[in-house]
Amino acid sequence: MIFRMALRNLIRRPMQSFLASGAVAGCLALIIWTCNFQDGAWVLLMDDTIRASAGHVVVQADGYQDAKDSNLLVADSSAIATKIRQQNPETTVMRRLILGGMIASPENSVAVGISGVEAEAEKAVSQIPKMMVDGEWLEAGTSGQVLIGTTLAKRLQVGLGDKVVLTVSYRGELQALPFRVAGTFTIGNASMDNFFVLANLPTLQEMLPGITDPATMISVQVEGYKVPAGLKASVREAVGDGPEVLRAEEALPELFKAEELDKIGGYFMWIFIGILASIGILNVLLMSLFQRTRELGMLQAMGMRPSGLVQLLLTEGFLLGVFGALLGFIAGLAATYPMVEYGIDYGMINNQAPVSGVALNTLMKAVYSWDKMAIWTGFHVLLAVLASLWPALRAGRLEAVESMRSQ
Repeated sequence: MIFRMALRNLIRRPMQSFLASGAVAGCLALIIWTCNFQDGAWVLLMDDTIRASAGHVVVQADGYQDAKDSNLLVADSSAIATKIRQQNPETTVMRRLILGGMIASPENSVAVGISGVEAEAEKAVSQIPKMMVDGEWLEAGTSGQVLIGTTLAKRLQVGLGDKVVLTVSYRGELQALPFRVAGTFTIGNASMDNFFVLANLPTLQEMLPGITDPATMISVQVEGYKVPAGLKASVREAVGDGPEVLRAEEALPELFKAEELDKIGGYFMWIFIGILASIGILNVLLMSLFQRTRELGMLQAMGMRPSGLVQLLLTEGFLLGVFGALLGFIAGLAATYPMVEYGIDYGMINNQAPVSGVALNTLMKAVYSWDKMAIWTGFHVLLAVLASLWPALRAGRLEAVESMRSQ
């Protein structure tokens, strides 16, 4: 009976009921949309950054994580990579050699960061092949090729096929080799386009005397961006003592901290939005209480206990929350759909954004976070019930005689 009475009361006041449910629906739809987009953006950001930098598990020289010293290298990197592949056949293993140095042309010289990569493996995870302006990606087995940013090419006044000289310093000794510009790329960030140089790993290794088959890191990668629980231990077993073995969250702590802080900020914002929606329900039920004081007094005179009045208004708040949550859930899904299918290319506004020297895909897409959508939907229903608690308790304290005198 309480349920039927509550439903009838809401139907009798369609405009007030619509406004209260609409407030819940609008707030929930906004939360679902932003939550799904935030999760999708972070999935893409984490996946791109982990793959293009450290990897899900990374093998580095002991002390490199803290010092970031280019003199700290892993020797015999091919043999170590082979052991890791044998121990973990489901993974992709690639080596990178990261050095500081100088690139020079007949017209100019510029300090740069140089990355020696395994061409085919790197092509599968890097965004730079999609950003090529002229020329082609590095060709495996071909020595003397470099890729440079378009801004750097302009400063050096070089183009495709032109000769440049790379100079690197290793343990106090300078080593130089001539290269040809095989291609240019545009990341869209001035510092990256003016600083980043790519070369084939074997060629760059030749510039470092006194160490066999060196690499700055051996990157171990899997599908998705989450690190499997036992992967680090398995890699450590394959590598043995000596080099340090780190999970992605240990190698890239700033990235994971940024994700955590961003999501915490989102939770506070969404809770605030939910509270705004509950204020709408509180307002509607308080107005209903004042307008129906005589009616509620008559119900008491007919034998309804104060607890029955409390249940009646709580049920009305619950129904307003359920109707609003259902509408908001549907509206949130509808708003999320184009973001899942097409996304937003923020590169049209801000070009590429590097994270820790990594070029990222600018097309951000949402994902359906079903667990979070369910939690936020239930949260809004709960807020609606809590918002109706004060009006319900006031209704329970009404005196029948005084209420029936109300006009």
